[in-house]
Amino acid sequence: MLVGCVSQTELNMQNSAQEKYNKDSFECERDTRESGFYDGVIGMREMEQFYWKCMATKGWKSTQSLKS
Repeated sequence: MLVGCVSQTELNMQNSAQEKYNKDSFECERDTRESGFYDGVIGMREMEQFYWKCMATKGWKSTQSLKS
């Protein structure tokens, strides 16, 4: 059995509602899927970076927390 820490990224924005997060996240996920990134490790990493940049342009800031 493996036990360890997992890095989890969370997004937050001051004075924001869950509805705004849901809307922004949906739009960024849609844009990421339509961006034409290819399969494989590099494509997945580029998709993830695109998504985080999209959310950042909407005002969301990422925070990382470790879960054990």
